[in-house]
Amino acid sequence: MFELNIDPESLKPKLPNRSDLKPYPVSCYLEYRGHEDAVTSVSVEASGQRIASGVDDILDSLGQDVLLLNTGRGNEEIQKMTKELLSVEMPVPDDSGKTASSVSWLQDDKLEGIRLRHSKKIIRVYDLVKEGKLVRKLETGLREVSSIAVHPSLCVNCTLIYLGCTVYAGDHIIVGSREGKLCWFNMDLSSKPYKTLKLHQKDINNVCFHRSYPLFATCSDDCTAYVFHGMVYSDLNQNPLIVPLEILQGHSSTNGRGIMDCKFHPRQPWLFTAGADSVVRLYCH
Repeated sequence: MFELNIDPESLKPKLPNRSDLKPYPVSCYLEYRGHEDAVTSVSVEASGQRIASGVDDILDSLGQDVLLLNTGRGNEEIQKMTKELLSVEMPVPDDSGKTASSVSWLQDDKLEGIRLRHSKKIIRVYDLVKEGKLVRKLETGLREVSSIAVHPSLCVNCTLIYLGCTVYAGDHIIVGSREGKLCWFNMDLSSKPYKTLKLHQKDINNVCFHRSYPLFATCSDDCTAYVFHGMVYSDLNQNPLIVPLEILQGHSSTNGRGIMDCKFHPRQPWLFTAGADSVVRLYCH
């Protein structure tokens, strides 16, 4: 018999040096104060010149319902198309032709939108253009999904919906959970996670991708935000490259809550975080 002497370290994937992956946010540059209560959401204007923050989510779930609302943006033709999409007359059937028992689509005349009522915490992909046809179900293996983000390479014909979020569906998505875990899905290859990472000690409250830089971030009630390099390749045979970059700290815990929301600047490698300590922080490179 031949005995092979293999160094276990040689079997580990070789990750690039973090300094070669710059720029990415590393330290707090500004603090925005003014709120007296927990800041639950932050949103960055498309040009990156202004931000909005509030104690209520800008567009959120209500209990187990998901609300699809018209933002009022766009010209007359876009508004007409939007209103047509946000109009349902009956429950939408699933892919078997039967009305889905775990989710129902209801017209909300008061809010002029659609209310999706979930009875189960799962991820479903729908094509709204094709009358809300169910495209795919994703198996997270998580106890409770808390947040979701879609890679910027978008498929504009589909909409992905889960308990508490509605977004356009791309090939890759990340999902945060109440147990501090993150799942990365490559929907072209599998309905199961490509990778599951245990990151935070408490609930993950939000996850987000940067629009142009290969960055994504998570934020949690443990008062930290994690920043990752996440490169997606056009070659379908090449797996995404995921590299942990930085753990951002500075928020203080209030009533057991930490960082409630995080959003990237649309143009710069900067990250905004909203805290239960009533502070919004800007982290820069």
